[in-house]
Amino acid sequence: MLDMTRGEHLERELVLLKLRLEPAHTDAVRGQVVRSGGRVLDPAVEGFIVELTASEAEVNSFVADLGRRAQLLEVVRSGALGISRSARPLRARPAPAGA
Repeated sequence: MLDMTRGEHLERELVLLKLRLEPAHTDAVRGQVVRSGGRVLDPAVEGFIVELTASEAEVNSFVADLGRRAQLLEVVRSGALGISRSARPLRARPAPAGA
């Protein structure tokens, strides 16, 4: 395993949220999702599902903000994914002899 946090890298996390909304808040929540760079995957008020890919801090803020406007039913997060900014590709380490 390679620790990318020691060098220049990009990190992103995917979050999927299922919300229960008051019908009167649907447009406001949809606008907030779009302004944050997210997408509405299912607009049903009993199961309004959105996605966002962003930094961990942005995901935390997004979840907190939407939690103030709607009831959070489910929160699914990928955890941090990272990629090195280096032009050199990652290579697997050779297996030890006899392994």
